[in-house]
Amino acid sequence: MDNTTILSWNVRGLNVRARRDAVRTLVNDVRPSIVCVGIDVIPQNIVFRMLGVAFTEFAYLPASDTRGGILVAGRQHDVVFMDVPVGCYSITVSIQRANVSGDDTSKWWLTTVYGPQEVGDKILFLEELEAIRDAGQADKNNERIDRANLRRFRRTVATLELQDLHLHGRCFTWSNERENPTLVRLDRVLVSLDWENMFPNAHLRGLGSDASDHCALLPQTNLGQMSKARFHFELFWPNLDDYSDTISQAWSPPVVPLDPLARFDFMLRNLVRQLKSWSAARIGEIRAQLLMARELVLRLGTAQERRQLTEAENALRKRLKMRCLGLSSLERTMARQRSRVRQLSDGDANTAYFHLIARGRKRRN
Repeated sequence: MDNTTILSWNVRGLNVRARRDAVRTLVNDVRPSIVCVGIDVIPQNIVFRMLGVAFTEFAYLPASDTRGGILVAGRQHDVVFMDVPVGCYSITVSIQRANVSGDDTSKWWLTTVYGPQEVGDKILFLEELEAIRDAGQADKNNERIDRANLRRFRRTVATLELQDLHLHGRCFTWSNERENPTLVRLDRVLVSLDWENMFPNAHLRGLGSDASDHCALLPQTNLGQMSKARFHFELFWPNLDDYSDTISQAWSPPVVPLDPLARFDFMLRNLVRQLKSWSAARIGEIRAQLLMARELVLRLGTAQERRQLTEAENALRKRLKMRCLGLSSLERTMARQRSRVRQLSDGDANTAYFHLIARGRKRRN
């Protein structure tokens, strides 16, 4: 059975480029087929830049003031959105695998919701859930719980015969990140019995909260695999202080071959080795640093669910979150550079597409 990976994340401040880069790097890391984002602002003109040009299928619910916005996007070659009913608090999409046609049994429904905060709106929200067949709300780490609405929520879920997909790795999905934090499971994935029978190996994992106060959710219909990267010259290297010294040392090796072509080949290879070594010592592996920072944010988040974090741990988490934003921006800068090189390295330079791109750049210049 094909695996469908879904990334669900409630992110704020997407008008800031660093946060959009954080979303993009996470999308590149986990390579989901579907992305569900609860956001404060719908960046209609930057969806492709935030998720990638492969996400041609998308629908959105505009935000009200600074909350309530929803974006649901599908990867072009993985899924097809058939029907997209949009409610006051939700978007529902009928989903079919892109490589399947005419088989109605392969279709299933996904509803993404953004629950309101006002008590009166919550009642309308639950009524909408009954109408569109999905739900979402929370448990807390303290006793300040609106039990009346909690009972209504549970009755609604029971009426709709939905199952709460078990969350692995986290107990809560939101934190106010204060000294004595309030921890809440605001984000859920509810599935119907038919959906569970269709995807018996479904798995839900809680990720870190490096760019938000919500942790990202990663539902998968069937566990799959990831890919790898390669070395490139980075455009920001010449801006570093010791870059010129590294080039001078690498271009003046003590022993070189006598043949001019062999000498030139030897010096180029030596330059590449020296730059790799210098980059590893001076900058480090950006992807590895970002993954480690995310893992530490995740571990601090899970630790906070069991005990109160120390002042040093809270300070570390804040520094790590800022570090994640910076590393995400740096990785996106590198990815933008590589996207230009890839057109030559992975494709044929003598193609109509290549000449179209070249003519477009020539017109811009």
